Amino acid sequence: MDTNSLTYKTLKNSVYSILGFAFPIILTIFVTPVVIKKIGVVDFGIFMLLNTISSFLSLVDLGLGNAVVKYVAEYSSQDNTEKLNNLLGSAKSLYILIGTLGLLAFWVLGQWFLPWFKIVGQSQEHIFIVFLLAGLVFFWNAVNSVYSLVAPALQRYDVVNKINLANSILTSLLTLGLVMLGYKLKAIMLLNLFFIIATGLLFRVISRKLLPKVAIKYVWVKEEIIKSYRFGVLSAMSSFSTYALAYLDRMIIPVFSGPAALSYYSMPGNVALKIPGVTNSLGAMLFPMASSLNAEGDKGRIAKIYLRVFRNISIMAAALTVAVSAFSYKILYFWLGQEFADKGWVILIILALTNYCLAIYTSLNAFVLGLGKVKTLVKFSFSMAILNLVLLLLLVPKYSILGAAWAYLISVLPVVFMVVWTEKYLEITNKIKFYTVLYSKILVTSLIYWLVAKYLLLQFVNTLWSLLIIGPFSILFFLLIYFILGFIEPEDMETFKAFIKAVKNKLTPSKKYVD
Repeated sequence: MDTNSLTYKTLKNSVYSILGFAFPIILTIFVTPVVIKKIGVVDFGIFMLLNTISSFLSLVDLGLGNAVVKYVAEYSSQDNTEKLNNLLGSAKSLYILIGTLGLLAFWVLGQWFLPWFKIVGQSQEHIFIVFLLAGLVFFWNAVNSVYSLVAPALQRYDVVNKINLANSILTSLLTLGLVMLGYKLKAIMLLNLFFIIATGLLFRVISRKLLPKVAIKYVWVKEEIIKSYRFGVLSAMSSFSTYALAYLDRMIIPVFSGPAALSYYSMPGNVALKIPGVTNSLGAMLFPMASSLNAEGDKGRIAKIYLRVFRNISIMAAALTVAVSAFSYKILYFWLGQEFADKGWVILIILALTNYCLAIYTSLNAFVLGLGKVKTLVKFSFSMAILNLVLLLLLVPKYSILGAAWAYLISVLPVVFMVVWTEKYLEITNKIKFYTVLYSKILVTSLIYWLVAKYLLLQFVNTLWSLLIIGPFSILFFLLIYFILGFIEPEDMETFKAFIKAVKNKLTPSKKYVD
């Protein structure tokens, strides 16, 4: 396989993304229960609320991040240094303003809106300082954004994931150390602030190496700003709807049920998020790739990539979804205790199904965004967000976190219509046959897996360690069943084999390998 080919780069980025995704999960398994126990369910719920607020405030950039990734990918392919300087310099100036607005928002929320989230019985001064620290984290994250966007725009996800992996490992271990020593939320937020600043400095060095001819200075180029926001504002509308779909439940639950209920909901939710988490990295890589191919007018190649990605994401997401559902009670029981298991195992199954749909939606979102069809994204994401909001307001007051889970699942079902639109645009034929064959294979594999898991694998899970061994093995077991039944497409198998040979060749440079 040609190491400069698009297929090789995509597979290479996928490997780094999976590694960058897997190691933090391992740390989270051991760190999170200790953190919850040491700081308490309420404070942990406040921590999750801060993360949710920060996610919403990140939309203040009005799609600037997506625009930077899109146009850096295009300008670098054209070797247009002047436009790169103007774009990145203007974005740098804008992100200073965005960070300041976010800091101000956290100050206002911490000063006057704590009772609105039912944060009572806590030291108001203590929580206010925590909100201010969260605001500083947001500010520095915004300031560093222009540098951290360069590597993904150039499809250097290996660099991004190495930095993020190191950051995640160090943050997790030091957080564990702090709570073991008796420190609370303020210390955790200070630690996050330190690592945001340190990571930002590292991304600055990396961006200069990747774009040595570019000097990212504070400038204000009206042409690039207008162009970025012409694309970005529509993208932001789509992103806002997507974030609303993903995080509205975490904003509404504490209003009706308090921060403790958010903890009991968010932990099953965090487990289920690992399903699209595996595919999100690939989806992010597809955005600049699709943008680049679209600029070349190569719709046929995009369609081929789309089908292969959709097929493999569907299979991988199915393996994760079925495994999480089968082990739902034992995951929560051995990880967080009986109280979390009793309150969350049904929630986890519902959210696992929801996140299967989101895994599909992620790849679709990346393709459609890369094709420049932002208005279409806005229509789909906005409709799902509105449906989610209505269902949350109807179901959460009466059914609490169970109602939130059902509202989330129902609201993502319109992703089916987005699939239909995307394939119509890409002029893909034989769609019914493609889906009939694909999902028949997945259903047969899932049925066999479920029977084996229920009557055999689950019997051996009686400790956290046995769960950590048998759980991941069961996901591989799903894929093994799929392979033994002869369901894997020949082109996927050949690509995988070629990639393994290329990796071996890279590790043994003395031997020459010709694809």
